[in-house]
Amino acid sequence: MFGNKKEHNFNEKWEAQAFVLVCHLNELGYISWPEWTELLSKHLRLHKKNQEFPGNRPYYVGWLAAAEEILIQNGLVTSDELLRKKEDLQLVDLTNHH
Repeated sequence: MFGNKKEHNFNEKWEAQAFVLVCHLNELGYISWPEWTELLSKHLRLHKKNQEFPGNRPYYVGWLAAAEEILIQNGLVTSDELLRKKEDLQLVDLTNHH
């Protein structure tokens, strides 16, 4: 899927990090590209249907949601651990802006 040398453009740092995370999950054998495509499509449809985010932002929001689902499904993290990590990151982000 990403074997070609196409350049990827990201609007924010977290988008690139989500992209790299999924690439590593594939490299480590936790997900196949066909499985990823199906799961990402599901999340993109959900975000588009709910019209949660303006512009092209739903793409990487969907990407991140699909990655989180994979991490939980494959037992790499529990939903509670993921929630705590997200809360920790939000606190770090808040303290860094003051």
